[in-house]
Amino acid sequence: MATSTSDKQKLIGLTFNQDGGCFGATTKNGYSMYNAEPLKMLIDDCFDGGMSIVEMLFRCHYVALVGTGQNVVYPQNKVIIWDSLYKQQIGEIVAESNIKAIKLRRDKICVVLDDKILVYSFSEAPELLSTIETAPNTTGICALSASVDNSLLAYPAKETGGIVKIVNLAKLEVPAVRIKAHNHAVAEISFNFPASLMATASEKGTLIRIYDTDSGTLMNEFRRGSNPAKVLSIAFSLDSSLLAVASSHSTVHVFSLMCLQKQHPRIGTTIERYFKGDVSFLRLKISPTMSTATVCKCAFDANSESVIVVCSDGSYHRFAIDRESGKCVKQTYSFFIELTK
Repeated sequence: MATSTSDKQKLIGLTFNQDGGCFGATTKNGYSMYNAEPLKMLIDDCFDGGMSIVEMLFRCHYVALVGTGQNVVYPQNKVIIWDSLYKQQIGEIVAESNIKAIKLRRDKICVVLDDKILVYSFSEAPELLSTIETAPNTTGICALSASVDNSLLAYPAKETGGIVKIVNLAKLEVPAVRIKAHNHAVAEISFNFPASLMATASEKGTLIRIYDTDSGTLMNEFRRGSNPAKVLSIAFSLDSSLLAVASSHSTVHVFSLMCLQKQHPRIGTTIERYFKGDVSFLRLKISPTMSTATVCKCAFDANSESVIVVCSDGSYHRFAIDRESGKCVKQTYSFFIELTK
């Protein structure tokens, strides 16, 4: 089916893969996948009625899709396991209600509904392994570890008052780690790659907190700002030395996590220190200024040398980190939505 440029520019969803190396976008005509650096379109698959959610598994050609509901074949309560190489469906999961988010790891599929998370095996015939009750979760908040060694899932607990629970999907008999993360409801959760650390933000959006996933201990607290804002995305660098936080104020704050090195040996011991001061940060401005309805997602490149931001207006921003000066320089501003394969 032919797709017009104006149709393509109506983005529905955005997501990075587990290592930030590529990202996906959904539209009313299907979905596209892009290499993050250098920016390049990788896949452009069309579906009648469009897709609302795409979730990738690293660079594997299997992706999970949820339709917009405009086509009865792709309702909002069905996960399509799609082979993007051979252009065919290889499996599906039908849920009892509309799906809010999907998270993938090599052995699990987590399907997020309004008040629960369904955990399935990742196979051509997915088997339901567990059902986890959550707080009302209309935006699909949760984090799933991609690490082979740490099968953790974090989610807003059914209890009220900013509680997060972390469960080990490989040891479901072990009680979840319970964390009183914030006074307000949790708005964003993210793991570092080994899933040894978890970052959270509340609906107020002024504080970012870092927790040890084993013990639930608060490791550090960063202030994004004094004025409330909607936190849109939180991303650790692959080496766990930096944390990026994108907000509705058209900003991305970059925090140094070097202060955690002595406290948390699992982060690593050979990371070069980028910034002076353990809790200093950089404030990056997304320009032109986004509208309040614009969503943006952030990630780091593989070497923790750049911050990449993609927005639902189709824009792509790349900021290079200058290690000597402790500053970021905007190197790239373009529109990924205008690319063709």
